[in-house]
Amino acid sequence: MASNDLAKLSICLIVRDEESLLEACLSAIPKEVGEIIVVDTGSKDRTREIASRFHPKLYDFEWCDNFAAARNFAASKATRNWILFIDADEIITPPGYQDLIGAMHNQGVDAYDLIERNYTNDLGIKGWRSLSNIDDYPAMAAGFSGFYDSKMVKLYRNYRGLRWERSIHETLEPSCRQLGCALNSTTIVIHHLEGLKSSKQLKNKSSRYLRAVLKKLQSEPRNAAYWFEAALEFTKNGFLGRADKAYQYAIRFRRNFTEALFNLALLRNACGEYEAAERILQSLRTERRGDVDILSHLSTSLLYQGKWSEAREITQQVLQMNPNLLIPHMNAGVICFELGELEKSRHHFEIALRLAPHAEFAAQAITKIDQDLNESTRP
Repeated sequence: MASNDLAKLSICLIVRDEESLLEACLSAIPKEVGEIIVVDTGSKDRTREIASRFHPKLYDFEWCDNFAAARNFAASKATRNWILFIDADEIITPPGYQDLIGAMHNQGVDAYDLIERNYTNDLGIKGWRSLSNIDDYPAMAAGFSGFYDSKMVKLYRNYRGLRWERSIHETLEPSCRQLGCALNSTTIVIHHLEGLKSSKQLKNKSSRYLRAVLKKLQSEPRNAAYWFEAALEFTKNGFLGRADKAYQYAIRFRRNFTEALFNLALLRNACGEYEAAERILQSLRTERRGDVDILSHLSTSLLYQGKWSEAREITQQVLQMNPNLLIPHMNAGVICFELGELEKSRHHFEIALRLAPHAEFAAQAITKIDQDLNESTRP
């Protein structure tokens, strides 16, 4: 890589108790990068020791339940022309850094959104795709069945006055709009490996998010975005009843809040409230025709109510649009099994297992089907 290009880049990280993944993150940063800035918000493990091996500029920041404040503090220490924020559980591969160089050469752009590739075994999450669909991913991601992509502005010019906003799920976009900055999209992928963290680490992080958003709701009780974020964190912490109410508040305070409605439907499916989930998904189906995620989860609501023909019709429709989706194949497997079509059921579960090798239900279903088929052929 061209050292004079990456020397113009400051990479900033906000960390707290990140000893499990920090070394992999920092090891992936090319030595040509101008500077690494690590801001510690109160680690009690070996985070600082690990970070110091890579000779960053290391700072302390007293935690104040505000992720934007911590990011702005880190950015204030950056001295290079461009700033890139990554998290301790994120990695950019060498081809990604080559693309970063190209992006920084574009004189007409002030900030870029990057693709965050979130690796997960949560097969029901919106936008989930099988790992078999891609070739370029870190070896550390090989244990996941799939991923979903999101976008976030993380690369931007220094000295333009851009500031992070919102105490949680912080963002640069409002500041970009206010300052009239030229914002562009890239295909640069940040590989997000949060799923490798321990359950204790994930719970601690979620608890911090929840405290921060509840504090914001005290001053802005009609803020739909904060209620939505609270619902996400309630769900992660297992407070499903509170999550349901939080989604309802989000929907009350913002009309046509599609994402909140969709998540509420998924929550009600998970809680066995299939009729309630169906009503929400049917309304979303009308508004967003052809949305494969809405249709996939609608088929789930229907099949758990025993509405086999309706569930089958929707499942077939989804698979015609995209034959490489997991949930429709899982649902088709269940539907065919219930209707006694064992060979077809096995076919769908085989595809599901190919898409998600960690899908235990599909493996167990195939075993059960094989037993039933063997018994049916006995004299």
